[in-house]
Amino acid sequence: MRVSHAPVHNAVVLTGDIHSSWASDLSQDTDNPVVASGGCDPVTGQGSRAVEFVGTSVSSPGIDSDTNGAIAGALRSANPHFKYINLFRRGHMLANVAPQRVVSEWWYVDTVASVSHVETFAVAFETTFGSNRLQASAQTPPRANPPTLAADLPQDDD
Repeated sequence: MRVSHAPVHNAVVLTGDIHSSWASDLSQDTDNPVVASGGCDPVTGQGSRAVEFVGTSVSSPGIDSDTNGAIAGALRSANPHFKYINLFRRGHMLANVAPQRVVSEWWYVDTVASVSHVETFAVAFETTFGSNRLQASAQTPPRANPPTLAADLPQDDD
């Protein structure tokens, strides 16, 4: 017996532990560009049911090198619903979640071989309420009164 459910809207999937960075539109049939039959238009994102943001790792290795983005380019070519792929840079993903939109930013560190405080903003994508698809975004402005970072809290020396 098949149970029918109302579609879920405004779903955002946050994924990690694959040591790379990705942003993609998700649809019922990602290989089908025909929206009317459950597919997703790879250019406009129409037909996307949700979006996925994949965060990279800070120090765990991914692919050691993707010279000129060849591997990422091949993956993107075969999977046009992927809007962003970076397989080798290390860093973190910053998600800004609000009722009207979710923005994901990817930040990369310059090295993991030594202590460094250098990080670089790479790219941002967002989804807005009701759209169920990605669009390019910009770095979100810093908060006026951000919470204290864990590294800045007093340490308890047991």
